[in-house]
Amino acid sequence: MAVLPSPRAPWTGAPLRVIVATEKPVDGEVSLIAPDGRVAATSHERLDGPPYVWFAEVAAPAAGTWRATLTRKDAPGECAKITRAITVSAAKPAPLAATAGSLWPLHASWNRDTENLFAAWIEKLFDAPLDKEPSCPALYNVVRDKSRNMLFNSLGLGKDEIPMALKPDCTDLVYYLRAYFAFKEGLPFGYSRCNRNKPPTCTQWFSIVGAAATKQGGLAASFARYLPVVGDAVQSGAVRTRASDDNTDFYTVPLSQDALRPGTIYADPYGHVLMLVRRVPQAGSGAGVFLAVDAEPDGSVTRKRFWRGNFLFVHDPSLGSPGFKHFRPVVREENGNLRRLTNAEIAKNPQYGDFSLDQSQLGTEDFY
Repeated sequence: MAVLPSPRAPWTGAPLRVIVATEKPVDGEVSLIAPDGRVAATSHERLDGPPYVWFAEVAAPAAGTWRATLTRKDAPGECAKITRAITVSAAKPAPLAATAGSLWPLHASWNRDTENLFAAWIEKLFDAPLDKEPSCPALYNVVRDKSRNMLFNSLGLGKDEIPMALKPDCTDLVYYLRAYFAFKEGLPFGYSRCNRNKPPTCTQWFSIVGAAATKQGGLAASFARYLPVVGDAVQSGAVRTRASDDNTDFYTVPLSQDALRPGTIYADPYGHVLMLVRRVPQAGSGAGVFLAVDAEPDGSVTRKRFWRGNFLFVHDPSLGSPGFKHFRPVVREENGNLRRLTNAEIAKNPQYGDFSLDQSQLGTEDFY
């Protein structure tokens, strides 16, 4: 069970918001239990996955040790409850400060838990009724919506860090969302400068370690300056690289329920990029649904359903590898440098194990 409290350093002056995510389906409910033993909030609604997700919130938490508890209906006795402790301070924590050598402080690593929490955050960020196709004028409007963004002001910096004037294209959008979550949760991040060769290849990779050019004016200002730097460098060639290439920011995954989770990106062969935000399972005679978001040329962000008119797929070696892909995990080595895992490392890693060339071997009709 993965638990993400927001703010990152909870205190009595801010609402306590909690994401709970599990890899496997669990029939149960999540409770936030106050230091005095009182159940302050309960969430019965579980979002289908994977990951399987609950959200809970307490408007005015008391100081002390809180417990986020998942109670499973199908487990006996003490095995029915899984609990994680969350400490709420009585005093406002000191603002998070920059650290030498890195654009933002690193204190966590990418693994199954953090990937599940990223997927859960994405699903909540773009949640809306199934019969709607919601659209926002810009990414700024999405992340400023406190009801959607569970990480809004989670670092206690007094504002959120997406500039109003920033209008990402479809490739920028997926990088910005990954960077935003990594920034908020102290995770590694990097991006590639790639070309539009046939097929595209990536020539340089830049991580947040040593990214000093934008480090000025505090963490929030530095991050706001960093996003346009990323946006100026990335383009659709970065997501259309060959599936067998290790020198990329993404890797191809199997067409399975486990792999096609929120946060998965889709690269079409002609340069458009989308990100999955929800999978609605088949129910009765009704077909299942994939929902995804993309950024339009005017900077607006729109949610839409999967169908072959939105998710183009064709194999042409000169166009690279289209299809569903995950962000390549970025890991921190003992010397402090960051690097990306190779396809072989991902395939063998027990936290991932989902690299696959299956999509590259499918014809168009077989893919759909």
